[in-house]
Amino acid sequence: MQRTDTSLERNKKAMSDHNEVKAISDNFQTVSLTGFTFIADRLPNDCEVCLIVETDGHLSAACWDTGTLRTRDGEPGIFYQSRGGVLYVRDVLAWLPIEKCSIDINKVSWNPEYHLIASLADCLMVYAKDADPCLVIEYTGGDREDVVFKMDINTGKICVIDEDDRDEIDSIKGLLIDWYDNNKEKLVANYRKAYCYVLEQNNGRESNANETEYGKGPFFLLVTADEWNHDDDRWLGIYVSKKDAREAYDRAVVWWAEEQRQISFSTSQRVAMFEYVDFDDRFREVDRKELD
Repeated sequence: MQRTDTSLERNKKAMSDHNEVKAISDNFQTVSLTGFTFIADRLPNDCEVCLIVETDGHLSAACWDTGTLRTRDGEPGIFYQSRGGVLYVRDVLAWLPIEKCSIDINKVSWNPEYHLIASLADCLMVYAKDADPCLVIEYTGGDREDVVFKMDINTGKICVIDEDDRDEIDSIKGLLIDWYDNNKEKLVANYRKAYCYVLEQNNGRESNANETEYGKGPFFLLVTADEWNHDDDRWLGIYVSKKDAREAYDRAVVWWAEEQRQISFSTSQRVAMFEYVDFDDRFREVDRKELD
């Protein structure tokens, strides 16, 4: 982007000229943003919510405000933050109108039922779902739409879900077959463990610790809400045995019911128990009946 020496006031009149804003996400927890504008080149539109790069390199978010109170000291406006703080134009290097961005959350990487188990050549992401006999693989290389494959865990057979005439498809299949051959034993073993667990849960029976890695703990007790980022969870305790976890969970449910009668909360919150699953390095929520 070419820098200019025009004044802020002149740039304010040229708000119709702006960078194209895009957000791209090929993987869960990763979003690439393009379309930042130098504050010296142009000011945001009034009331525009922006992701901001400050002059010291910090990232923040704020709403551009040109109201009377914000411009009475000669400022063209200020960035107003939700915590009551403000950023002046001199504090900002560049900005991006964040509300104009959106990503494709229909990709398997944003489906919470799937978890990433492998990444190959920086462009092949392999995902697994508990008790599902097929792996889902996304190819994000090149400058065209992603290609999605499915692979049978037990046989390694591959089928292309999204038909594509790209020359590299055959090479990708070969790479995936080599990866499967090197990891077949572990893939099949983990699938069978998950399958046995899900099957027994559906039949209402307790899992057998000899057949599955689930149900062994450790167990994490917390207050959570489905609508928020889990960084805001309220942690209550960690337990090794099912007995301790069960007793703590029951006490917490009674305590939390009393808390909700005395305090008003802006979101619907609940007591929940999670278990850390070591073999695939993730947390899973535990039903109360699993602790019996």
